[in-house]
Amino acid sequence: MADRAPTDERAATAWMWSAAVGALAGAMVLLYSFLWMPVVHNAHGWLVPGDTWILTEPARYVADGALGYLYTPRNGYYALPLPAILMAPAQWVSDHYTLLSGYPFPVPKPSAWLVIGPWEMLAGIPALHAMRRLAASFGLRRARLGVLQVLLAAVVVVPCELWSHPEDVLALAFVLYGIRAMRAEEHTRAALYLAVAVCCKQWAVVAIPFLLVGVAPGRRLRTLATSAAPAVLLAAFPLAVDWADTSRALLFPTFPEHLRTGHSSPLLPLFVAVAGSHGSMIGRVLEVLAAPVVAIALRKRPEPVQLIGLGGVLMVRMVMEPVMFAYYLAPGLALFVFAVLAANRRVPWGLLGWELVLVAWAQLGTPRTWWWWSGALTIVAVISVTVWRELRSRPAESLGLAPIEGRAGHLSPAAVTA
Repeated sequence: MADRAPTDERAATAWMWSAAVGALAGAMVLLYSFLWMPVVHNAHGWLVPGDTWILTEPARYVADGALGYLYTPRNGYYALPLPAILMAPAQWVSDHYTLLSGYPFPVPKPSAWLVIGPWEMLAGIPALHAMRRLAASFGLRRARLGVLQVLLAAVVVVPCELWSHPEDVLALAFVLYGIRAMRAEEHTRAALYLAVAVCCKQWAVVAIPFLLVGVAPGRRLRTLATSAAPAVLLAAFPLAVDWADTSRALLFPTFPEHLRTGHSSPLLPLFVAVAGSHGSMIGRVLEVLAAPVVAIALRKRPEPVQLIGLGGVLMVRMVMEPVMFAYYLAPGLALFVFAVLAANRRVPWGLLGWELVLVAWAQLGTPRTWWWWSGALTIVAVISVTVWRELRSRPAESLGLAPIEGRAGHLSPAAVTA
């Protein structure tokens, strides 16, 4: 069933709520960065995420017209060029007014954060809009949409903003837009959304197989090209200009073996033993290879189960990455929420509560492996049981969400009521 185009009033309402919640979440993150050190620790300075400067340094190259050289070894940039391009206007303003950066030398109060910080927080608005539109397509009542946005902002958007990764928020936004288009059987539009998501952050590539299994065999190659070609073309120019640095950053990234923050994976010693500083590639390759296997295995399953499959593939990152950070959890946790919404059409309060606990645990970084085992596995087990109970309480088939007979078992085209 095709997606009904929303009225202008509904579209305006969705954007208004998304802007309001996104601005509130961004303001809280900025206040935290400004007040935490002087109020809690009685220290002079701001708490600016160190990853901020990983994005602003390549953005400076873009703003200066040197797109081909944005992967210089000293900035540690590893995403595709699109996030740096989107950050370039804010970086240009910062440079134009000679604001002080926190890189390469840390300073207590980098004045560039006054421009960079608010600019990064804008990424939360399209993400919250995508969440609201997808939740509405599952039939969630309008009175609950705003509440769900606030809760998802706490679980999904705020952790990414605290670690200064707007590119992850944008990637999730376009993955959710793509899922909504899949439900309406608008495969070309879904492929374009996923293409933008991949250009924002490479992990979004694992969503492409879940689109392809629902496309007619004769159209799969074209759909794959539509979803993958923009990322290839975007990376082609810096690869041609500066192959050595660009290939190192995009194809063979390294990771520090002794990070002071984050949670070390139990598999970290194995990663280091097998591939040394390139150990992070092992988990990423396995995650990419697992995506088509899971998509094919679940192609005839109801839509909520497919959403759980995609979310599970994304959650594998917390084990397969050598060191896990809170913002890694955001995409998988969001998809778990939407899987329950697809089945029950109500806000999963218990699931969101446990997800918030998991995010809070992940925010407390420590390299001790026992902490990883005792914390992560316990909470993930509770989340899994909660999802299972939610789905069993009202089977997805009873809602008409099972794949239509004779069609490929992709994210099913249930009635879209947004």
